[in-house]
Amino acid sequence: MPKLKPLLLIAGLCTAFGAQASMFDAQTAAAEKDYKTAAIHFKRSADLGLAKAQSSISQLYLHGAGIKKDPIKSFVYMAMAYDQTKSDELRGNMAGIYRSLAKNQQEIALTQYEKFSARYSQQALTKRIYPVLKARPIVWKAGKKLKQADNRGVQISIFSVNRMPLMTTIYQYDIAEDGSVRDISVAHDFFANTSMKKNATMAMYYAKYSVRKRKNGQPVYVENYRTRWVQKELTREYIKDELPNFDRLINQLEKLAKADNAGAMYELAMYYIAYPALQVKLAKALDYLQRAAELQHPEAAAEYAYHLFRGYGRARNPKAGFKYLLQGGIAGSANAQYRLGRELLSGNIVERDITKAMFWLEQAVEAEHAAAKYWLARTLIDHTKLDEQSSKRVAQLLDDVAESENVNPTWYYYRAKHQNLIGKQKRAQSLFTEAKDLAKEYGWNVGDWVLQG
Repeated sequence: MPKLKPLLLIAGLCTAFGAQASMFDAQTAAAEKDYKTAAIHFKRSADLGLAKAQSSISQLYLHGAGIKKDPIKSFVYMAMAYDQTKSDELRGNMAGIYRSLAKNQQEIALTQYEKFSARYSQQALTKRIYPVLKARPIVWKAGKKLKQADNRGVQISIFSVNRMPLMTTIYQYDIAEDGSVRDISVAHDFFANTSMKKNATMAMYYAKYSVRKRKNGQPVYVENYRTRWVQKELTREYIKDELPNFDRLINQLEKLAKADNAGAMYELAMYYIAYPALQVKLAKALDYLQRAAELQHPEAAAEYAYHLFRGYGRARNPKAGFKYLLQGGIAGSANAQYRLGRELLSGNIVERDITKAMFWLEQAVEAEHAAAKYWLARTLIDHTKLDEQSSKRVAQLLDDVAESENVNPTWYYYRAKHQNLIGKQKRAQSLFTEAKDLAKEYGWNVGDWVLQG
């Protein structure tokens, strides 16, 4: 095999499987008898309306496993799980817990059940936090790529390439009305170093697409497009000969996947999508994603939703994609929660709702999702009146993503907007100039950028 060259840009579609999702963590922890960790994750998804999590946290409350024993809350959560499923098993569990309570406890339990149902029932959650699918959801496609990323500056030392030829990074970004690439974030990286990711991100900001327009002639803003940087020269033969540990991992995952292991199916599908050298068709990867999602794997549900939205490897089906995306978000996938927040901000697939958007972005931020931090800061600046506490929060969120966003003109622009809002006009103007200068270098049209006052 010839010497591997630096990473080359390949248009593709892939995402992360970096952090395990909440329910996956909970089930793993419970299997290992780490009930304290399991309780944290089950409780989170239970309060997002997941019946499986509600019945699970009920059992932990009943036995005081990993959480303070509370038979009343045990009844309440089991009752809410039964309300959703109408399962005979859950009905029996609910009745058994109720009979075990003293008479005064039964009265308290029924009262608490009414209060919890008013907040956590499916109807209440739909009104309070669940997105509502639009009658005619829209997923805009990108126009033709007119200008490739300027990857001349994306250099990796030969030592890194020789040691880590598996380096692949999956990026997601938006395409603005002028066809420029905006707000790039790393959806997932496989063995990539920080320097390469930063240089590749900057290179991608030079790319340009043709403008897509509505029927009325107005240009559209395309969200959640993806590209991957990967070693094109990597082959299956090279993997077998030179990367035996990785080849062995793939073989082990394939065996586990055939045994219907949801985690293995998800991870294997992501490797298939990320590495063309494995020579597996996208359809097979998506079959694994779909099956893992059906087995309630949160990240698989989030990823499968992406393919259904975009029509990559599956018939385009925003309605089904929405179902899987919400499933992943409720079960604790930070990726799904971030996408729910973004969809609620855009109003293309679901009805626009800023309050709900901030809720889902907050959920993803709790899981340290970097892109969610950036977009939550933007949303707070654009849609809320900042007090001293929330202003400090915005500053912290923007600082948290500085390392990845300091090649993004929009990050400088929102820092400028924030400084302007808190009365630091001189600093705001300096940041605003930085934002416009960098945008000009990338060839962006930012005539709509202004600082108020």
